[in-house]
Amino acid sequence: MPVLEERKFEMGYWEAIRCERCGFTTPRQKMYEEGERIPGHTRSRGPLPGKKKAQLALGLTKVPVGAASVHTLFCSVELSLPTKSSLHNLSTGMAGTLISVAEQALADNRSTLRTAMQLRSDQVEDGKPVAVAAAAGGVFNNPCYKGYHQKSTQVALSVRESETPKKMIIGIGFANKFAAVGAASAYPKSAPIGNAEEW
Repeated sequence: MPVLEERKFEMGYWEAIRCERCGFTTPRQKMYEEGERIPGHTRSRGPLPGKKKAQLALGLTKVPVGAASVHTLFCSVELSLPTKSSLHNLSTGMAGTLISVAEQALADNRSTLRTAMQLRSDQVEDGKPVAVAAAAGGVFNNPCYKGYHQKSTQVALSVRESETPKKMIIGIGFANKFAAVGAASAYPKSAPIGNAEEW
């Protein structure tokens, strides 16, 4: 198949076949599966994004690297990749969906816990909090490059129940000293964010 009839698109290709005898060329066919558009984060016109690109953008939400690092990695092994901006936009667009899935999973875990406690004849009233045995662990979201100190601008705290054999995560809390432009931060920059009494 002549390379002239091949066209690269994101992480896939469009291919066409041309007859050497008569010169007839078939219309180009997509050699990849298409994904869905994410309003506000993908093009509103033109071809749909490839499914492999969407899977890569989803993977970026699970590892501590960005689109620029993935671009460098792919270029080092001579693999072509979509532009950094389109990959970043797609990852940003998927973040809202991932957050709602995580919130629903936490709500399901809390509902399962309440049901388990009701079966044990514990006092569980609808709409009221329940006292449970739980463990919580916080982690700072800042890398420590020099020395043994840890910057304390962002922290995430996960809460795991200890009432059932599954030990499900029932809540996640976040604190950040940096607020959006024009908004007040929940924590002053001089106050320690790692104070256990605040949680």
